[in-house]
Amino acid sequence: MITVICNISELRKAIKGLKPALPSSIREQRKLILELDIRPKLLIISIPGVSMKCPLENETFAKAFLPFSLFKEVVGSCKEDFLTLHIENGTLTIGKTSISSDKIALTHFENQTKIDLSVNYTPLEILSLRYTHSFDEIKRRNLHTLLGEAEEKLMKDLQRATNALSDYKVSFIEINALVQSKIERFKT
Repeated sequence: MITVICNISELRKAIKGLKPALPSSIREQRKLILELDIRPKLLIISIPGVSMKCPLENETFAKAFLPFSLFKEVVGSCKEDFLTLHIENGTLTIGKTSISSDKIALTHFENQTKIDLSVNYTPLEILSLRYTHSFDEIKRRNLHTLLGEAEEKLMKDLQRATNALSDYKVSFIEINALVQSKIERFKT
């Protein structure tokens, strides 16, 4: 478990700085995972494409991953000058309130692999993670949900393309091979 103490007005400024990279739909924002990069005297808050720094009352190194909407709600409803978070795998505790989610993860700094996504990441970029990172790395960064959704969309799109090109005797296997080669060659 790690305890983080941060000035609430600084946290609100940092969250406001993330706004340009937020998905436009509330539904997509609810899927978004926020990364908290905890360092001595510094908290780096990140979503795909943008990071904001915030001073911190802390002396340890760690990384935590939380649902963005949950963190935004906690910060927005805080009435104190400082916010104290107790984070452990699966649980976020603020004061006497505990919130459980399988999306809350805490990892040690030295166990992290950097996965950078652009602000307007595409399904191609997400799907290419399979070729550049292990599934464990993707899961530790809480990107496995995005990857699963991109894979589902790809299968639907491949099926639609196969149906559209059936008069030309183009098969699912041929279209899939083309797309998979594009994904494999894409560099994030």
